[in-house]
Amino acid sequence: MKKRRFIALILLFSMLGSGIISHADKVDDLKKEKQNQEQNLESKKKSIKDMTTQKDSAFKEIVEKQKIIDQLDKDLTDLEDLITKLSEEIQASKEKITILEDRIYEKQELFKKRVRVMYGNKDLNSIEVLFSASDIRDFISRYFMMQSIADYDKKLITSLKTISLL
Repeated sequence: MKKRRFIALILLFSMLGSGIISHADKVDDLKKEKQNQEQNLESKKKSIKDMTTQKDSAFKEIVEKQKIIDQLDKDLTDLEDLITKLSEEIQASKEKITILEDRIYEKQELFKKRVRVMYGNKDLNSIEVLFSASDIRDFISRYFMMQSIADYDKKLITSLKTISLL
């Protein structure tokens, strides 16, 4: 009987031992799977952190690019305003040129008439005109008349020079 008990005990331990071994194998497998899951989780966390860093970097780059775009838009608007202003100034200058050309033409025509008159009266000497006066009043009158004509001629020539320089 002792022998039977002994065999029963051996059989019992062997059954229990094989259950413990298989349970230990399962525990080891579960520990390895848990470790793999933790590694996988850490890998996923690192991947998420890297993506977040990339996202933040891309966002900063977008913000910088937007600042550049805004500055370029402002510069473009400023240039368009400058072009408009310069176009208006050019148009005003063209109008002034047209007015000055008209004045030059008028002054030239007036000068031509004056030269014709002077050429037509070339025989008249200013001294002869003055001494042909009948009295002192006529003499003074003729002197001031000739002085006025000379001043007018000087102003006409000066204005032609001035307009031509513009």
